[in-house]
Amino acid sequence: MPIPRARVYLAGPMFSLGDKYEQTVLDTALKKKYDVHLPQRDGIEVASVMGLLNNPNLHGTSMLEPLVTNRMVVWVTRIVEALDVYQSVEGCQCVVLNLDGRVPDEGSLVEATLAWCVGLPVVPFKTTPITELGINDNPMVNAICGWVPPWSTPADVITAVDAAINRSPSVDLECVSPGIQLFCQLGRTIWQIRRRRTWTPPDVQRAITELQALPLAARNLIETVPLLQPIALQMVVTIIEFSRLRPGDPRQQMIIQQLINDSKRWCKQRGIRRAITNNPVTA
Repeated sequence: MPIPRARVYLAGPMFSLGDKYEQTVLDTALKKKYDVHLPQRDGIEVASVMGLLNNPNLHGTSMLEPLVTNRMVVWVTRIVEALDVYQSVEGCQCVVLNLDGRVPDEGSLVEATLAWCVGLPVVPFKTTPITELGINDNPMVNAICGWVPPWSTPADVITAVDAAINRSPSVDLECVSPGIQLFCQLGRTIWQIRRRRTWTPPDVQRAITELQALPLAARNLIETVPLLQPIALQMVVTIIEFSRLRPGDPRQQMIIQQLINDSKRWCKQRGIRRAITNNPVTA
């Protein structure tokens, strides 16, 4: 039986074309030796969901109320957070932290810090000496990276990851806070659903059942209002289906269009709109 390859979390900015290009270059190099979790490919990209949810061509004769759309975006954002926490803390054995540019990406720093807190190695990458403090990065960033200078080429990063994984001690996930454990539990379930090979109606129902079986505290990470929680969990499964498709696949539009139609029906149910109005949330 072949030995499973180590899995590396590639944390870095993923918004501009330049961001995505550099992340792809690192991903391509790392994949020669490791399995890589690249959030823009292996996770759920909120921006693409938001773009389609706000596309008037998918709404028919009437747009969803912004209040409803915003609630849906919060649900998507919450599952992205859970998936990223799970991969940073439990799903991967090392984090490569892309620090390139003037100021590091905030989300990437959180992901790297979570890994550092449970004892996972963090390997920094940067091609420019530009920093916020002249010649030195922020001392706290240096601390989570083990006070080593950032590596400047993908080849050097691979060498550093090799050394980091080989010397990394075993991680005790029971030492993390209950809140992080809940995020990991939700994120682990989302990841297991997303990576399945088939996506048939029984698979969909199985996924909903698995989410419903999570402890209430884990489900509350998505939605705390009991009346809204079943709707939120169904939407989560729909968004997981969306994320399994390649960007630009026409089926993505069909999925979001169906989700919009379903949401309009949900809002006609007694008490749903009032529950959304009276219980504001933020991502």
